[in-house]
Amino acid sequence: MGECRYVAEVKTSNEGGSGTDDDVLLSIASYTKVLDGNGKEKWSNEVKLADWNLDTDNDDFETGAVNKFYREDIYFANIDRISLEIVPNGTNVTPSSAWKVEYVKIIRTYAGESTSFIFPINTWMGIEERDPSQNDLKAIVIADKTGVICHYKKVMTDDLNLNMKTAFENCK
Repeated sequence: MGECRYVAEVKTSNEGGSGTDDDVLLSIASYTKVLDGNGKEKWSNEVKLADWNLDTDNDDFETGAVNKFYREDIYFANIDRISLEIVPNGTNVTPSSAWKVEYVKIIRTYAGESTSFIFPINTWMGIEERDPSQNDLKAIVIADKTGVICHYKKVMTDDLNLNMKTAFENCK
C-alpha cells in the first residue's frame, strides 16, 4: 500500500495556563498487515512507528487551541497507540512551560476515504525541573483509544527515536 495523508489534530485544554512553547514529538504505532504463505492478509507482530515533530513557526499549543499538522507517510491500516513527548525548546526560558493536552485526533486519508482515530490524553505534560509549580508532570505519555496507558516522568535519552521505540516496547 502506498502513501497516504495524515492530519494530527491536537487540542490543548481550556484550563488556565495549559499552553506551552516547548516542542512536541508525536509518534504513531500500528500493527501492519502482511501476506501469509497463502497470499491472505494477516496482522504482523511488528510495530511500525512514524515520528512527527509538531513544531511550526506559529505559536502552537496555546490554551484552548486546536492545532492541526499535516504529513504524508506510509499507509497504517490501524493506529493502535500514540505517544507524545515534550522536547525542551532551547529558546524557551519561561518558568512555566507545562502543557495540558485534552486529546489527539489522527485523521488518515487514503484512496479518498478518511478514518479518524481519537486518543484522549487529559493530562499535564512537561519537564518537572523546569516547572516546579505543577505536580506529577509527564515528559512522555503513551495512549490508546481509551486514554493514557503509560507515562514516563523523564526523557530517557537525547535520541528521540530511541525514546519512542523504548517507550512503546516497555508499555505492554
